[in-house]
Amino acid sequence: MFSKLTIGTVLAFQAACATPALACTVFKVTIDGRTYGGNNEAWTDPNTKVWFLAAEPGKYGRVYFGYRNGFAQGGMNERGLFYDWVAGYQTGWKRDPNKLDYPGNFSEKVLEEAATVDEAIALYERYFETTNDASFAAARALLADRSGASAVVGCEDGRLKITRGDGPCQTLGWDQDATQRRLLELVERHAGAAASRPAASSDTAASSAADDVIDAVSGVLSACQQSGKYTTFYSNVYDLSAGEVHIYQFHGKVPAVTIHLRRELAKGSHCYDLPKIVEQMKLPPAVDGRMLPRVAVDPARYAALAGTFELAPGLRLDVIERDRKLFVQFPGEPAYELFAASDTKFFLGFVDVQLSFTLDAAGAASSVAFHSWDKDLTGVRVAPGATQPSSAPQRETP
Repeated sequence: MFSKLTIGTVLAFQAACATPALACTVFKVTIDGRTYGGNNEAWTDPNTKVWFLAAEPGKYGRVYFGYRNGFAQGGMNERGLFYDWVAGYQTGWKRDPNKLDYPGNFSEKVLEEAATVDEAIALYERYFETTNDASFAAARALLADRSGASAVVGCEDGRLKITRGDGPCQTLGWDQDATQRRLLELVERHAGAAASRPAASSDTAASSAADDVIDAVSGVLSACQQSGKYTTFYSNVYDLSAGEVHIYQFHGKVPAVTIHLRRELAKGSHCYDLPKIVEQMKLPPAVDGRMLPRVAVDPARYAALAGTFELAPGLRLDVIERDRKLFVQFPGEPAYELFAASDTKFFLGFVDVQLSFTLDAAGAASSVAFHSWDKDLTGVRVAPGATQPSSAPQRETP
């Protein structure tokens, strides 16, 4: 689906269910005044993960779900804003030259900064996401917040298109019409049950009713899960008011797990492998290559790390020092900021990519080791302007 060697093509994997047909399902539904988000994530990689990112100045605490490459496919923040993607569309997306560039996973930026659907849409209207070259060309996202507001963000005739939800549910993706019918039936059924409950029903009864809703919503996801080439590897029901995520792995017979977002965020930033989440939640929190602890490094050291490095014949990367920051860039791709895990080890933070430098006697970088979730390459420094081979080898794809 994508080349494994450069960062930009990794980011083209924005919607993991980027298949010729719509394999994923996303929806929001409001029942008894409470809003839920739901999604099925279907792809070919069983290595699924969840990451918890603690709040920082200017950033809400949030949870993301995705695959081993570290690129978030969907998630929710502590304010109850949820998103997920569905791919398989042909939209005619074109870059808008009037928008600001954002090299990286823009959906993560949305959960970092927006508390509502309106705030999220304002960000989409302001920024051009570098990865939208691939994502909005073939995909759409659904957003929902705890108020019940929702919207599908996509592209039509080469321009951004926002379709706001105007009822108790909004759906996107595989089996969309049938999913909409199931959700409307669910809304009507619970409306009738709520009308028959005594006005002074107990907290226990209300909690039981909420549990029944969660079970019913997960049943809708189960009814439209996929198997075969594009398998539904995980399904989520987000309770946007309670800040809970109910995780289901129907295909793997893994017990359902309920995540309380604030409790997980209190542990600090950490991650789990979804197939092993039951066991890993009992262990001390762990991190992976996309969320290494950041350390302070004197920006004066960056000039000694900057340069051009050849990873393979015809494949080079540039390490750039600019504005007291360090960036990595492949030819023809955007420059992505690097964050320090040590004086010589740096990482991207929104995908599992790290660079480790080897220094010479003078303290300058003589080589760099490039690591992604499934690829390790080492490149030596080459002189500025050195000629590359006239034809590069074909890059490996899965």
